Amino acid sequence: MMSDYSYTLHTLLDLTKTGVLRDQLVPIVGLKDLAGQNLGTKSDWTRSRNQQRNWETIIQLLSLRTQPTVTDPIKLEDQLLSQFGFDSMYGERAAVWSVTFSTDNVDVFRVDHNPIALLQDDFDKIPMVAGLTETVDINPPLIITSLAGRNTVFTLVLI
Repeated sequence: MMSDYSYTLHTLLDLTKTGVLRDQLVPIVGLKDLAGQNLGTKSDWTRSRNQQRNWETIIQLLSLRTQPTVTDPIKLEDQLLSQFGFDSMYGERAAVWSVTFSTDNVDVFRVDHNPIALLQDDFDKIPMVAGLTETVDINPPLIITSLAGRNTVFTLVLI
């Protein structure tokens, strides 16, 4: 039975899905990744590979407890951060990456009355690659889901 919920992850960390799955010693001029970014220099390739690494980390974390159905990440430019519940230390506006996912198991992330408790626990303080295309400084480069320093927020949406 499908869940009656879908979940949304919002983060200030770059989760761009690029499809770059390995390191490349020699850049390829004219080649672009899945996000349309050029891969003509070593730094271009490294950035794109690190964006993909972040995306892979998110998929692995979501898959710890279930087999989620996940949408590709979307980058939302110049968002009002208070509407998402990010820590105010990141300022008023920034780019936000958004991912929606669902599960087969109702309440797979629930503890008592909190339907996202296990998501928050599983993701908190996981290392990520920062300094990619984020518009805020993420230091230390960790996913933070707790109130102090929160840069990643989960929401539950009734379907």
